[in-house]
Amino acid sequence: MTAYHLTHLKQLEAESIHIIREVPVAGSDELKQTNEIGMFIPTLDGLADIADKTMTGDALLTQRKLAQYIVEDRLAHYVFTAKDNQLTLAEDIRLAFKSPSG
Repeated sequence: MTAYHLTHLKQLEAESIHIIREVPVAGSDELKQTNEIGMFIPTLDGLADIADKTMTGDALLTQRKLAQYIVEDRLAHYVFTAKDNQLTLAEDIRLAFKSPSG
């Protein structure tokens, strides 16, 4: 982690923004540290109220099912990273931000 990231992390923690790094697995004392996609919804289910909050995620979490869960089921917002290996998504994003004049 760079000095910038450490400073930013400290700022986020000071502002009471919750950063989830590890998730207890139900019925076990072990921590689930893999399969981020499969653990995303159970992790957010453990949070009481995320309505009107913004969830962020890296490109791995840029999944239609996860976006629908956040917006439709939990009434929250999301910002996910999109990479060029998701061609139609990347093209749709570029088109949405393209100026009308070309």
